[in-house]
Amino acid sequence: MLAPHFSGRDGDHAYIRTTALLGFHELVERIGGDPDALLRMADIAAGPLHDIGGLMSFRRYVDLHEISARELNRPAFALEWVRATPSHFPNLGPLAYLGYFATDIREWAETGLCYWRLHCNGFTMQLFEDIEGPDAIFRYRHLMPSLPMRQATERTLGNIVELTRVIGNHPDKNPTLVRFQHARPRDISLHEAMFRCPLEFDAEHSEILFDKEALDYKTVGAIKLPRTVLGFYIRSRLRAMPIYDQTMKATVELAVAGVIGTRRCNVQFVSDSLGLTPKKLQRLLAEEGTSFSDILDDARRAAAIRMVKRSNAPIANIAGLLDYSSTPAFILAFKRWMRMSPTKFRRSGTTSTAA
Repeated sequence: MLAPHFSGRDGDHAYIRTTALLGFHELVERIGGDPDALLRMADIAAGPLHDIGGLMSFRRYVDLHEISARELNRPAFALEWVRATPSHFPNLGPLAYLGYFATDIREWAETGLCYWRLHCNGFTMQLFEDIEGPDAIFRYRHLMPSLPMRQATERTLGNIVELTRVIGNHPDKNPTLVRFQHARPRDISLHEAMFRCPLEFDAEHSEILFDKEALDYKTVGAIKLPRTVLGFYIRSRLRAMPIYDQTMKATVELAVAGVIGTRRCNVQFVSDSLGLTPKKLQRLLAEEGTSFSDILDDARRAAAIRMVKRSNAPIANIAGLLDYSSTPAFILAFKRWMRMSPTKFRRSGTTSTAA
């Protein structure tokens, strides 16, 4: 388990990827609410939500869930969001790719836990398998105890159960027991419909108990190949681009934006995802006067500037998110781009993006 790094009081540096809010607008509008008004109440800018590689405050993410549940009078808002999430779980962003290379649920879980900090450092997930009895445990632990966490907790546990059913190709598989630290809601009908197992509230931990045998479920065929999900990201980004910009450069830029931070952002993976050989991809890019390495460098530069400017995430975390081998390597690259260190850039409040 990788422990999140915090600085300041009550998780001032806690972050989550903006992809976690995918589907928010659609769900709120379907309910009859005003998503932009709710975002403003949570002090969240609407623009960055379309930014696949972006980070946002975990505190504001939690606030948005609670505000939405209250203002829309939907006490189970988080579980409604889980139900509205597509089966390829785009809200996990680049982290979703890690499951496509696992052979079984165990490998998927272990890999996901290892790279969880790439998605969020506001809470941790733990897998307990070596315990007595027939059940294993997925345990959720939030790291900001002063915040109301009912909605964020229910959404996380709901996502885990639904994602496990999809990845393991066992849609009828149910947990043995689900526990929540928060008090029992008045109406738990949606909880019962989603988890389909006994529920406990006011528990010591928020966690999911399930048969250990489920860890051996094969994932082959449960979710389609990576290019299917990558295509989702590409299409969503293309919709925001001018219709004439359908070049290979633009396509690769979108592909890179979708996988940067997964340690698979390389020419082999991206070319496979696009149905091309690395040689052909490089040739097509060369015909347009660019290269994969140039596109990757530009993507890292844009993401680095955005993350340093818009978040309080530690520089070491940003370096990891952008797949740098070390923090010094990232700082050196940032100085090449901006002619100053990332720390100095953050303190300066500059809006310059060109060195």
